[in-house]
Amino acid sequence: MSEEFPSQGPQDDKERATTTLAKRLQSMLDRYVREMPPDTDRETQKKVMVARLAEVGQSLFPDIQEEYADFITSVLETQFETDADLTNEVAQRFATFALRSNSPEEFEKKLRIHNAERSGWIPINEALSYELENETHINLHIPATFTKRPLEWSALFRHGLQELARCLVTDPTLQSVQELSGHSWIIFEQPKLAERFGFTVSDRNPSKHKALASISKSKFLELYGP
Repeated sequence: MSEEFPSQGPQDDKERATTTLAKRLQSMLDRYVREMPPDTDRETQKKVMVARLAEVGQSLFPDIQEEYADFITSVLETQFETDADLTNEVAQRFATFALRSNSPEEFEKKLRIHNAERSGWIPINEALSYELENETHINLHIPATFTKRPLEWSALFRHGLQELARCLVTDPTLQSVQELSGHSWIIFEQPKLAERFGFTVSDRNPSKHKALASISKSKFLELYGP
């Protein structure tokens, strides 16, 4: 990761956030396609994607539902040449639409709250959420972020891990936890990043584009404990 970034104005920041959001969304849409039966035609793929985006839009764009409905209709009416064209263009259009009526920071916050409410995750900070799967195991989640540069995100994530370590020590409901892990596409794509934070990466699955990062409670507290 580069530790230096050129000076950028507000418009440059918004363009960068739009590009990053589009890439994040395209990765998600690509996963949707991979998880569909191999013989699923492109029109069906598009309808499945649009159905999911329409559902998300109800909570993310409550004040501009009519415009969002027009966006959804325009996607449905577009013919795409390849699967890559489909996921790339839908992602680009969504990112442009989302950040046209919100600042990148506002939309990232809305998306984070939406995902936490839908999934029941407990937020630690902007870079980390978790759920107590059972008394002995915590699932870690990394909310989608597109406003932070690499060093900013790394600092936030480390701070989130430190705060979670404090919770492990002080929260009575977490006293029996023995292991923490996360299973996602981020770990598949950046296993060395997970390892740099002390996690062991395993179960890399190219077909699902996911991998598992895990760490024992004792090692986690050794690295991040108060």
